[in-house]
Amino acid sequence: PVVGPLALASVIALEVGIRRAWATWAFAGVTLAVALWAPLDTVRAYHAQESGFNTKMSNVANFLLEHGEKGFSVATPTIGVIGYKLLGHEVIDMVGLTDTMVARHPQEPIPGISSSWRERKYNAEYILQRAPNYILFSTSVKPSAPGERALFLYPSFLDGYRMTGFFGANRVQIIYAR
Repeated sequence: PVVGPLALASVIALEVGIRRAWATWAFAGVTLAVALWAPLDTVRAYHAQESGFNTKMSNVANFLLEHGEKGFSVATPTIGVIGYKLLGHEVIDMVGLTDTMVARHPQEPIPGISSSWRERKYNAEYILQRAPNYILFSTSVKPSAPGERALFLYPSFLDGYRMTGFFGANRVQIIYAR
């Protein structure tokens, strides 16, 4: 929020009449320093959250590799480390970033399902027809992505999957198993 006004101020200052080179360079240096320093805490906080999320999903993948049956499949809205760790297993993308069926044929949005996710495409019926052995939610228990929330409207999810958990990364990790 600081960079925009500073940039505008620098342009105005140049236009209005700071004709001295040292003043222009000093102002540019201060603007650059503030632009780099101001968001540092935000970047550090974001990095810590992403690192924690990757550790959590890595623990889930390791658990599935150790305890899942051979050739299992998993559906998740956050492919990332899951897709990397579970090479050789079917990993189904619930939001259509890597699944063309979901990307090109999303189901109509369900009224009342809101989300802060940018990835709003989903096809819960298609995901359930593929019958993955496991369904992972990005937040573990509470569905946050629209595709996660939509699953709870289908009897085949409610009757066919059970919530199960394990202890990992100093917390209980929840997955839905068929």
